Amino acid sequence: MQKREALIGGLTFTVSGHEFPSEGEERLLEKVASQPVFYGAEPWPHGETKVRVEATRQTDWPRDEDRTDVGAVGARVVTRGETVHVGHPLFTIEIPPPPQAVRFWRGHRDGIALDTALRLAISSRLPHHDGLTLHSAGIAFPEGGVAFFGVSGAGKSTISQLSPFPVLSEEMVVVKKRADGRFYLSSCGYWSPGYGGRGPNGWAPLRALVKLEKGPGFSAGLLSEREARLELIKVLMVPRCPSIWSRAIAVLAELTKAVPVYRMGWKAPEPPFEEFRRRFL
Repeated sequence: MQKREALIGGLTFTVSGHEFPSEGEERLLEKVASQPVFYGAEPWPHGETKVRVEATRQTDWPRDEDRTDVGAVGARVVTRGETVHVGHPLFTIEIPPPPQAVRFWRGHRDGIALDTALRLAISSRLPHHDGLTLHSAGIAFPEGGVAFFGVSGAGKSTISQLSPFPVLSEEMVVVKKRADGRFYLSSCGYWSPGYGGRGPNGWAPLRALVKLEKGPGFSAGLLSEREARLELIKVLMVPRCPSIWSRAIAVLAELTKAVPVYRMGWKAPEPPFEEFRRRFL
């Protein structure tokens, strides 16, 4: 049995288990955990927060649990107590409360099961360690990191493609508080399937969060803490588990006290970066 360690979103994942790793799983870990670039931030040490992920044999899973979780098509996510379960015709995942290991069984070793397990493990574990995953684009400006969020069609992918600065992701980013008390913005190796401009994994001190809105031209304003929380809740990528959500809301309250949240209207494809930097960074 081999073991692999990967730093993803500020968490150190240790992956091992039955018939691990396959070629597909090796490629996945290389993609999501490549050596990060630190944009004005100190390197994040390996081992600071460890999460164990274990591949298991199919016989380790009770039959009634398999029947309950696995649907005819696609994956089904359910919560039993404080444990998140994912069922799919080709894999099953179990995410219990920390510090217990995340477990997964896969029918095929192409990396899809591990990919899903890591995505959910990041979203489930981060709130317990002062972090959150957001459905947002992340850009590393010279002054620091900015997360751009909004409803589908607001322009996250477009603003990422227009950016003259490093893009951490246009799909899913991590915000996490480090030991110095500051929040940082990080990639976690995940991008939308159709996005062609993948950049390096990286970290940057978090300078702002921005709600994107389409408009006739550039406009911007500061949101109140309450307004910011209500908008950011919509883009939290957190499983529906009471204990995880409780922690996520607490982290969100800290985040909106520590980091300004703006509303920015803009007209694509006009790049808003120069005006945004002049006003807010």
